[in-house]
Amino acid sequence: MSDSIEYRFTPNQNVYQNGVVTAQELDKITAKAEFVLNDLHSDIQIGFLLKELIGQVFSENEVSSDKVLKRRPSLLRLFLVALFQVVKAKNKASEDVKLLLIRNSNKYHFKSLINPIHDRFQAKSDLMVHSDKSFNGITQKRLYYREVFKSLYISWRVSKSANETLRSMGFLIPESEIRFELFKNLMGYYSALDLCERRGYKMILVDTDRGNSLATSFCLAASKLGIKSATLQHGAIDMVIGYYPVIADEMWCWGDFQKRLLVVAGLEESRIQNIGNPVAQRKPFKEKMSMIIGFGLSGGHVIDIEKNIILWLLEQESLKDFEILIKIRPSQAVQPWMLSNPRLGVYETEQRTDANSEFFKQVDLLIVTISSIGPEAVASGVPLWVYKISSIDLKLDELFVRTGLFPNISDPLELERESTSLKSDGSKYLKELWSTQSNFIMNDYYCAVGNMAVENICEGIQQEIRDSN
Repeated sequence: MSDSIEYRFTPNQNVYQNGVVTAQELDKITAKAEFVLNDLHSDIQIGFLLKELIGQVFSENEVSSDKVLKRRPSLLRLFLVALFQVVKAKNKASEDVKLLLIRNSNKYHFKSLINPIHDRFQAKSDLMVHSDKSFNGITQKRLYYREVFKSLYISWRVSKSANETLRSMGFLIPESEIRFELFKNLMGYYSALDLCERRGYKMILVDTDRGNSLATSFCLAASKLGIKSATLQHGAIDMVIGYYPVIADEMWCWGDFQKRLLVVAGLEESRIQNIGNPVAQRKPFKEKMSMIIGFGLSGGHVIDIEKNIILWLLEQESLKDFEILIKIRPSQAVQPWMLSNPRLGVYETEQRTDANSEFFKQVDLLIVTISSIGPEAVASGVPLWVYKISSIDLKLDELFVRTGLFPNISDPLELERESTSLKSDGSKYLKELWSTQSNFIMNDYYCAVGNMAVENICEGIQQEIRDSN
C-alpha cells in the first residue's frame, strides 16, 4: 500500500491570474469552505475543525495540483488508542485560576507573546503548549467513553457531506481523511469542554487560534460555554488567510493598519481590539555608518527570488562600498551561495533566542521583500528599503510601497537615487528616512510595542474577567 495520499485543488478557471490563484480569491475560497462546512452540524463548527486539512492543499498563494502528504494512522487504530487511554478526568475546579493561556510552540517568538502574560498572572493562569503528537486530544487524558463514541458517530455521519461540499468547491480530499481529521479534532474539542468546565476559566487567550488544533478546540469550547476568548496577532498580516476566519471571539491586533485589513477581509470591527506587538521593541535611531546593509530573508517559496536579488545587489556599482548581512530565519540553513562573496555575510539565529535586536545593532539599514522583520527594524531604529516582488495587492511589500514612505528598490532608477543619497550624506539620509518611517510604524502599524503592549493585553484580560463576574 502506498504511504502517501494525494490532495488536489481544482477551482474554476476564473480565479486564476497568471497560473495562480489571486490572494483575494484564495482568502474567499478557504473562508467560504469553512463557513459552509460549519453549517453541516447544528452544534459544532465542523469547518473550523477541518481548517488545517483544507489549508494543506495550498502552498502560499500558489495552487498545489498534487499536494502529497504522509498517510495518517488508520481511523480504527486511532479509535482503539482512544478507548485504551480513556481515564477519569482529574482536573479539579479552582477558584484562583481565571485564565487559560495557550502557546503554539517553544520558539522565542511565541514565548515572547504568551510568557509575559503568564508571568503577570502567575498562579491565576494555566499555561498549555501545543504538542505535535499525533493524538493531541487523547494525550490530555480527559475523555470519557461517551465522547469517544460520539466523536466517531459525528465524524462518520458528517464526513460524506463534507467531502461532497468540498468537492463541489474544488477541494478533492479523500473522505477517509476528512473522517480521520474530524474524529481526532472532535475528541480534542470534547476534551477542551471538560477541562474548561472543571477549571472554571473566565477567559482564554491564545497566540494563534488557527495555527494548531489545540487552540482551535479550546476557542470552540469557550464559545459553547460562554467563556470569552481572544487571539493575539502572531505575525504580520498581509494575506489574511492565516488569520481569517477568526475562531476566537476577538482578534487583538497590532494597530490600525492590520485592523483595516481584517475589516476588508470580513471581520466585524467590533471583534477587533488594538493592543500592540509585545515582541517588537522601541529604540531610537543611532548613527553608526557601519557600511553594512541587512537583508531579512522571507524564505519559503521566495528563497530563490531573494537569492537572485541579493546577488544582483552585490553587482550594483552604487552599493560597492557596502557589505550585505543576511538575516536568515531560525528554521533556515546556511546555503553555499550565501558565502560566495567576501562582501556577503550571514547572521544565524537559534530557535529559542532573540537575535533580532543584536542584528539591528550591526546594520545601517534593512532590505526586505515580504518579511515581517521590516516593521520591527524600524521600531528598533533601523530604516527600511523594500524590494517589491509581489503583484498581489495584500502582500506586505505592496502595502508598504503604496504608503510612499519605503523606497522600492526593485526600480533601478529608485535604487540609484536612494543609494546616491546614502553615499553623499549617509547619516543625514538614514536619519531622515527613519524619522518618516518611524512615525508611520509607531502610530499606524503598531499602537504599542514591548512592555506597553503587554500592559494593554493584561488590562484587556482583567477587564474581561471583571465583566464575567
